[in-house]
Amino acid sequence: MPWKILDNLFSFLFSYGAFLSAIGGIMVADYYFIRKRRINIPDLYREHGQFHYVRGFNPAGIIAWVVAGTVAFYSAQWAFVLGFFLGGLIYFAIMRLFVMRRFSQNECGPEISDRYLGTSAGYNWVYDRELRDFKRVLSSELDKDVSREDL
Repeated sequence: MPWKILDNLFSFLFSYGAFLSAIGGIMVADYYFIRKRRINIPDLYREHGQFHYVRGFNPAGIIAWVVAGTVAFYSAQWAFVLGFFLGGLIYFAIMRLFVMRRFSQNECGPEISDRYLGTSAGYNWVYDRELRDFKRVLSSELDKDVSREDL
């Protein structure tokens, strides 16, 4: 009954925004502060890769989302700001203190390598069927006649 939402539209949007703000903070903290703009693309597609965590869920993300979303929900006018920053802060702390000690994250090591750049000018990630893995290839080296699933 979506028309029932219209009776309480602003309450619905406030609640929705409070919980989404925490997700935004988590995403920013993960990409910019934990991974430092690097990501392990091949492991995103591996069933038991580094992003599998606990039964396919990242406990830091779930905990940060629930706590920050709940606090934001009860904070009235500062809901978005509080949820965003609290979600990012809680996620960052749990990842550094607990999760990353148990689950290694290849792109977060001491050496910063361009190997883990998600995208960069002049390069593409291509799935090699023979190797059954992804590889990073210069755009100029791509075979134009090859059929690709992503196009």
